[in-house]
Amino acid sequence: MVIYLVVAYTLLKVVPGKEKEVIAKLQEFDEVAEVMGVYGIYDMILKIETSDVKALDEFIYYKLRVLEGITETLTFIVSSEIYIKKK
Repeated sequence: MVIYLVVAYTLLKVVPGKEKEVIAKLQEFDEVAEVMGVYGIYDMILKIETSDVKALDEFIYYKLRVLEGITETLTFIVSSEIYIKKK
């Protein structure tokens, strides 16, 4: 069982027409917990879960940013969970 200590959200800009290919690649990564499409200057947002900051760095630099079709990333590391709505 993997314990995730670092959670981050990353915004992605994707080359138009490459969205399906990028989504398929993202689904292959254990670090990617969620992929959502968004409107605005970015195209997608990812929820990323890793064991530590070093693992997050390695994922961002050596797996995510090198994917064909991704032109820009912006990452936010979660410092604390303030509120989670119960369903």
